[in-house]
Amino acid sequence: MNQDPFSFRSGNLLVFIWGKRVPLLILTGIAAVVSAVVSLLITPKYASTVVLFPSSSTSVSEALLSTSQFATNDLLEFGEEEEVERMLQILYSDRIRQELVDRFNLFDHYQIDPDSKYRYSELYSEMNDNISFRKTEFMSIEIRVLDTDPGVAADMANTIAALIDSTIYDMQREKAREAFLLVKREYENLQNEIRTMEDSLVSLRKLGVYDYEEQSKALSRAYVNAMASGDQSLAGGLEKKLRELAGYGQAYQGLQDFLRLEKERLSHLKTMYLQAKVDAEQTLPHTFVVSKAWEAEKKAYPRRSIIVLSAMLSTFVLALLLLALIEGIRNRKY
Repeated sequence: MNQDPFSFRSGNLLVFIWGKRVPLLILTGIAAVVSAVVSLLITPKYASTVVLFPSSSTSVSEALLSTSQFATNDLLEFGEEEEVERMLQILYSDRIRQELVDRFNLFDHYQIDPDSKYRYSELYSEMNDNISFRKTEFMSIEIRVLDTDPGVAADMANTIAALIDSTIYDMQREKAREAFLLVKREYENLQNEIRTMEDSLVSLRKLGVYDYEEQSKALSRAYVNAMASGDQSLAGGLEKKLRELAGYGQAYQGLQDFLRLEKERLSHLKTMYLQAKVDAEQTLPHTFVVSKAWEAEKKAYPRRSIIVLSAMLSTFVLALLLLALIEGIRNRKY
């Protein structure tokens, strides 16, 4: 009784392969030659890689100007997973992509017709094939660029790494500038108010009011002594001064107390002003570059050995299945 050729056991399979070794070898050999020729026709590409760590998201002012004893901000710390994910989103932003298109003239470099109806689809497809970003197991980011020109691949990878800082700075600068102008306006207004109050105190001092409480106590004691000694003239003069002091003293005391509170507020506002000024005008790198991209000496694509081996294996398996199918059909006829 004939066995079903589609239910090979290991022994039968080896016997079948040995029996069909000639066509299998011929087809596999042809696949090897064809794939080797095809791989020679593929334009080689070179890979350049940048590895970097994002810095912590602490602002410059918060790290350098904070006076809190509980502050733990450190600009030298590497970012956590949140900063890594945020930076990956920035790397995929339209701002960086368009900057690369403009700097490297990618329409011409990738030989894409700028008047084509689907020019941007073609361009972005090429960029996605040649530029990749990934988060490593060490919470760093790897920027990898493939290109037919090793110099362009290295330049593009390093440019992308540099664009991270400028992109983040541009995104934050407008907001920081608005915050600085707001704090600056409040700080200057408060300075003017304090200056006005100080001028008022100077005017009151010219009227003889220096320290309401102490002056009031001293005049009251002198008035009591004058009355006790029967010196009505002196007592009358002191009484007049007490009335004048009462008229100006309350205003003086109120201004002095309010001025002290406003100066405390001005001190706090000055700290905010300095922090906002630093955030609006200063910038520090948002990345720690571990390794820059260099021109590759060996091509990264195509891997001819892998192409040839893959073609040989797939051809061998496909040929084996076809030969088994033909053998099965032939056996059923008989």
